[in-house]
Amino acid sequence: MASVQGFDPAHSGQHPVDDDGNPARFGVWGDSDTGVGVIGTSGVPSDGAAARVFNAGVEGHSIDAPGLYGHSVTNDGVLAQSEHSSGVLGVTFTPAVPGQGPDAHGVFGVSTEGGNGVVGFVGQATGVVGDSVEGDGVQGFSGAGNGVLGESFGSVEAGEIATGVAGISDNGWGVRGISASRDGAAGLTTGEGAGLYGLHFSAETGSGAYGMSVLGSGVEGLSFSRDPDVGAWLARTRRATRACSSERFGSPDPSPRAAAGSRATTPSSRRTSTSGTRSSSPPPC
Repeated sequence: MASVQGFDPAHSGQHPVDDDGNPARFGVWGDSDTGVGVIGTSGVPSDGAAARVFNAGVEGHSIDAPGLYGHSVTNDGVLAQSEHSSGVLGVTFTPAVPGQGPDAHGVFGVSTEGGNGVVGFVGQATGVVGDSVEGDGVQGFSGAGNGVLGESFGSVEAGEIATGVAGISDNGWGVRGISASRDGAAGLTTGEGAGLYGLHFSAETGSGAYGMSVLGSGVEGLSFSRDPDVGAWLARTRRATRACSSERFGSPDPSPRAAAGSRATTPSSRRTSTSGTRSSSPPPC
């Protein structure tokens, strides 16, 4: 075990121990009760400014190379722990350029093979938190996968109300989906529930679901019901609709343009009885 004396040393009186409580062994020990325990500097500053220290246990200052570098073959390259504060705090002072994205990051994680770039794991708090004053809180990019993927294993039976992705906003969209070539938003459920569910719970004007289209349908719905009566009911409805069209327009199967030229309103092809069940008789003309 070696000891290195620095400038104006003042021993702190600490006695480092290992995980078993035995006196720790180390190659170099930097100890100070008021200043930096160990400081490493590299490079020549162009303006001759002195490196600013923060009285940490270990500090590294560099001009054009990493300030601190950790490398390990089979374990963590750098391990940081704190009892009451952040394990790792990353800060960058790179000024923003209007119209351009950031070219520096407070924390940047990279994996060139099968590992993750950044992982956050906790017991009862949030795994990863993104907070921004004017930009996006969290932004995800992917070349072939999901930009952002959220999963939840909460149990409805246990009363755990959790979602894979939750979007909340006071003034903007809670969740917004945009696509240049596919659906803006898609919902799928393989159990009991709706593929997409909307609820409007307010005295203000609004709706549970709203659809708008410039050239197509505002809202479309498709169901592959296993009800054995559905097929027969649809067949009767189509025949009745054709019969009504022939009676109204004088042709057995009017063209869409001919139908569009008339302002007459055709009855709905899905009538329900007063009991709320589907009527067994076709809709009247």
